[in-house]
Amino acid sequence: MNEEAPFDADDEEWAEIVRSIREVRRISRGYAEYWEWAPDRSRAELDAALVLHKFLVAAGEMVSGSLTVVRPDPPDVLLETVNGRRVGIEVTELLDPDAVKRHSDRKKRGDPPAFDTAHWTPTRMAETLSQIIRVKDYKLRKVASGFDECFLAIVTDEPGIDEWLSRDAVSRCWSTVQHIHRAFLVMSYHPATNVDLYPDRCLVLPLQLRA
Repeated sequence: MNEEAPFDADDEEWAEIVRSIREVRRISRGYAEYWEWAPDRSRAELDAALVLHKFLVAAGEMVSGSLTVVRPDPPDVLLETVNGRRVGIEVTELLDPDAVKRHSDRKKRGDPPAFDTAHWTPTRMAETLSQIIRVKDYKLRKVASGFDECFLAIVTDEPGIDEWLSRDAVSRCWSTVQHIHRAFLVMSYHPATNVDLYPDRCLVLPLQLRA
């Protein structure tokens, strides 16, 4: 069966859409793709920051504002609130590199996709979150003074990570920081997530930090 979408070469707009879809499929890692950077890393970072901001506004913890991509980074996104605060949002991804490599290797060989997910435990996940926070806190050291606050959004779409595992891992994760004011784990979309608490149906869990 031919899975390539057909298009009329004379219809330039539709042809460009189809070419874009094909290019995304070509460069996609084929694993945990919800927050994947392909084909536009900055667009994905902005989307993640928007999910976090909408959650905080819905929770009454922050006022509305505008978000723009920061170049050069870090941080990845600037949030300018209506009351004049400047919040830098660094976005990164929790992902198992070995699982990504296995899926990438299958794709290169032309093998069909396989149900092959990374194995996560609350302890492993908590340790990984702590390591990410340490790395990003160090990365932000030279720019943090230019913002009223610095936030870290750690997104994940790992198939083996669910809400129960995430909440358990977050409860075990305590990190000492100097430059990050708040950090969050941001899960991918799930239709059962309470939209009143999480406007995008993406679970957002605050991480515990020590100054």
